[in-house]
Amino acid sequence: MTTTWVRFLLTIAATLTTTVVAAQAGPFADLAEPAFSSFASEAAERAAPTVLVADSDFAPPRLEVGAALLYLQPGSGSLEYGTLVSPLPAPSPHWENQSIRPEFSPAFNLHVRFLVPETANDLRASWTHLDSTDRASFAGTPLQFAGPSYLIGPGATAYNVGSGTVNFRYESVNLEGGHLWRAGRPFQMRVFGGVQYTSVDQDLTGWFSDFSGSLTHQNTTQSSFLGAGPRVGVSGQFQRRRLQLLGEMAAVALVGTQHSRVNFNTTSAMFPGGSPQSFTSPSSTQVVPGLESRLASSYSLQLGGGVLKLEAGYQAVVYVDAVNSYNFTQVAVPPVVNNVGVFFATADHLQNNFTAHGPYMSLSWGF
Repeated sequence: MTTTWVRFLLTIAATLTTTVVAAQAGPFADLAEPAFSSFASEAAERAAPTVLVADSDFAPPRLEVGAALLYLQPGSGSLEYGTLVSPLPAPSPHWENQSIRPEFSPAFNLHVRFLVPETANDLRASWTHLDSTDRASFAGTPLQFAGPSYLIGPGATAYNVGSGTVNFRYESVNLEGGHLWRAGRPFQMRVFGGVQYTSVDQDLTGWFSDFSGSLTHQNTTQSSFLGAGPRVGVSGQFQRRRLQLLGEMAAVALVGTQHSRVNFNTTSAMFPGGSPQSFTSPSSTQVVPGLESRLASSYSLQLGGGVLKLEAGYQAVVYVDAVNSYNFTQVAVPPVVNNVGVFFATADHLQNNFTAHGPYMSLSWGF
């Protein structure tokens, strides 16, 4: 009986073995192996890390720190500090407003970036700082006179020379997160969004004197804006091994506080120690939109366990209505009060854009 059951089990085993061999040699044999290979390939592809740099000799770093030297020219629409008057012939006088033209000034930028190659996402923080001062001057002849525009009029002929100074202070801090599309392709696009904190300060001073220096008048307009708001942008870049070409544009909407103040001081025989005056406007909440752009190229080099990248390009920023100023209208009440102080009836509130543009060069280290 036992022998019969053993023979029966051996017969079934032999039959199953023959069936499996026949199935492997049958018409479905060509479909089974590719299906399994495709599944294995997809699993391997999902497990492999994302390639971020096209045709690269090295893997992208996870942490990057860098510094940039910028050479920026700041500017605004409120840089006229004085007026040169040619009063003769009396029926047809001429007025020439004098303005300061800011030069390019050094600035710097610091940044740190954390990259997740598996997801092509990154976090970036940066800080830009600019502090610049520029000057200009002019002098009239004995048949001309000078002064601020609000003192130009009958009897206001005491000043012959003038000079102006403007100081810009610009700070910008960005915190953003981004995602790289088309990772591993020669052309890639990064979309980013975050917040920006910005302060824009402008101090414009006009100083005027007669030829002897015994009569002087000075005025300083102080404008400040401090705000924060959302910032979004996109950058496109073309990569080929170690070389990269890129362009970037970002928009920002800042909500903050705007403040303006004008200080005056006049020295004369009546007030040898000076006659200080001031005009102060209340602080107000302002929405300031801004636009940033840059074009650059970079070159990467692997050194040890990290990547050194050198980047050079040109960038520009503009903040709409970020600078405050006032246009004063003098009151002429006989007898004319000359060389004593400033007397006006109205003041027009003016707002101007702040701009800064220029070349830059940065050096970063990724590891």
